[in-house]
Amino acid sequence: MALTLDLSTIEQNDGKLITFTDTSTGWGTGGDPSYTIIEAYTTQTYALTLDITINTPTGITVYDTIDLYGKGLATPFTVQSDLVFALDASMIFDSAVALGTSATLLPDGIWDIVYKVQHYTGSAWTTITSKIESLLVYGQVKKDVYDKLRLVPRWTESDVNKYRDIQEAGYYYTYLQSIEKSAFIARKEELLQMLETLQRLLINGSNYPW
Repeated sequence: MALTLDLSTIEQNDGKLITFTDTSTGWGTGGDPSYTIIEAYTTQTYALTLDITINTPTGITVYDTIDLYGKGLATPFTVQSDLVFALDASMIFDSAVALGTSATLLPDGIWDIVYKVQHYTGSAWTTITSKIESLLVYGQVKKDVYDKLRLVPRWTESDVNKYRDIQEAGYYYTYLQSIEKSAFIARKEELLQMLETLQRLLINGSNYPW
């Protein structure tokens, strides 16, 4: 096995798009397929797919397998730099029902992803190799926190009665930073609890007596 699948991930600041970029090594070596022979899943030859399971504070949703052919920068794939997949809510389906439109915010939570190269042999798909990864996706709370921070200069200049709001915005930002720093060491359940807490703070505020 010469092909080692890997991905880098960037979440757009507005929380509406997540981009997966192939950073694999070994395409087309050691008897493994090249990305140039990947075709649509329906052709029943070679396929490149992505499975997404989203864990949120309220539950777990397993979404339909995404056929990545046709979702890269170019089709067919001729160079590895074509393997960049920008996905929005209109491209993620649960039992054939889209998560939303291109304007829909993606769910905050822990995204478990499986990136796979598959081959149709006989009468069934087999997985040649895969990459399993868990990602912290938190575009919604990040956007909400930064929206509040952007108001702080206006408040400090125009309204002396906004002291509590200013302190609250700083508190939310500190909590957001703690989530970001914990993403590499905390367990899934702990991160989900932290996300839920920040979501609740942004809606209801804190009980701290500023």
